[in-house]
Amino acid sequence: MFAGLDFGTSNSSIAILSANGEPQLLPLEGDSPYLPSALYTRRPLLDIGEVDEQALARRVAQGLREQGAQLRHYEEAYQAAVARAKQLQQPLPRHLPPREQSEEALRQTLRGVMRREQAMAAQAQQQTVGLSEALSAGAEVYFGERAIREYLEEPGEGIFAKSPKSFLGAELSARYQRTFLDYITRLMSEIRRQAERGAGAPITQVVMGRPVHFHGTRGAEGDRQAIALLREAAYAAGFQAVEFELEPVAAALDYERTLTQDRTVLVVDVGGGTTDCTVMRIGPSQRQQLERRGDILATSGDRVGGVDLDIRLAFRAFMPHFGLGSQRIDGLPISNHYFWDAVAVNDLPLQSEFGSRETGRRLAQLIEQAERPEQLQRLLTVQRERLSHRLNRSAELAKIQLSHHASSWADLDYVEPALAIELDRDLLARAAEEFLQRMASLAEEAMTAAGERPSVVYVTGGTAQSPVVREFIERRFPDLELQVGNLFGSVTSGLATKAARLFG
Repeated sequence: MFAGLDFGTSNSSIAILSANGEPQLLPLEGDSPYLPSALYTRRPLLDIGEVDEQALARRVAQGLREQGAQLRHYEEAYQAAVARAKQLQQPLPRHLPPREQSEEALRQTLRGVMRREQAMAAQAQQQTVGLSEALSAGAEVYFGERAIREYLEEPGEGIFAKSPKSFLGAELSARYQRTFLDYITRLMSEIRRQAERGAGAPITQVVMGRPVHFHGTRGAEGDRQAIALLREAAYAAGFQAVEFELEPVAAALDYERTLTQDRTVLVVDVGGGTTDCTVMRIGPSQRQQLERRGDILATSGDRVGGVDLDIRLAFRAFMPHFGLGSQRIDGLPISNHYFWDAVAVNDLPLQSEFGSRETGRRLAQLIEQAERPEQLQRLLTVQRERLSHRLNRSAELAKIQLSHHASSWADLDYVEPALAIELDRDLLARAAEEFLQRMASLAEEAMTAAGERPSVVYVTGGTAQSPVVREFIERRFPDLELQVGNLFGSVTSGLATKAARLFG
């Protein structure tokens, strides 16, 4: 059986064609066809091992020597005190020698001490266990919303990974490439397992979506790396044939199914990690053609998406309550980079730097020098308890609420009891301003390269559910008809349509 797979930055989904030829998204988590691209696993419990008997014997011998020396020292001190008391004609001091432990009692005491030392060393080592090591250790793995819930309940007890697609085009060491390969293989295996349960048959052929450009600064080289990692993970997950299609092109193919006349369309796909635009000729006359490269007039894309908007919203809405914009008591400003690093969950180096002991030490020093130490204490709590992803999640949920309401509250009591922050659409619009301008530039770039003005702009992608995004597009392109697709499923449906033409 063939399928279309949208392995997304925020959510993933998979679709097949139903008996009537319509794309059907399969349930991946409960009844939902959308699985958040998140994974959580607890760090493996490390065996502290047995106490080294030779080392124990050496410590017992040393303990007996120290105990003997202590007893001799006490006896000498006692005799000196007796002599002074007799000389001064005072009462003799009470003779209370230190409690002497037998060799066996000392052995049992030191055995307990050594086991506690080994347990502490194992606990310290456990905190350094990476995702690949944790996955290979066989610990239970959670996916999607369940992974997010487990992480929120135990942020420091396990390893949480989200939005792997954001990192696949970045410059990665061999170790990091292996880590991400393990991660996305596990996610794809879970997607395939759940999809096959819903389809009632094995799924062996798949067309996967890909952005115009993956998140990263390495251009074509980063794109090739990302495609190679996705392809290898897909094969490792059990798919036997893997092809790729541009995500905005897939969205255009889904829109094409609804048309009764040919049109030139500008597709704006505002995803979690990237924003992609395509100008394409679509319609009934081209619908059955397998090769469509001649219909794609232009494409453009950049590594900005919903995750970036969440980060900017968290920075603008939350960080002023964590000390952003405040000063030290000597009047010098506190550097903004601490506050940006705290929420920049799609930047591995920044997250690593923010989570380091050195950053924790510097924040503790800043608290002593700050005019508003109580605000910086909140930032230190985020740093020490590893709450960056949770802050980002709160911003994401507030953004979703603002899609339906003019204002929303973000409950941050996991940072400090009763801490809650109000947000409104004006604040979201200000946070989104740079993102929206970049989206518009990408659309203009694609239309200019196409050399043909489209008649309709077709908007898709989860970030486009925000009225802020749709209203901006209407204002920026008033001459184009606005069509809003299935924001979360149109790419997946288009990929299933392409899979039918390739494999069907």
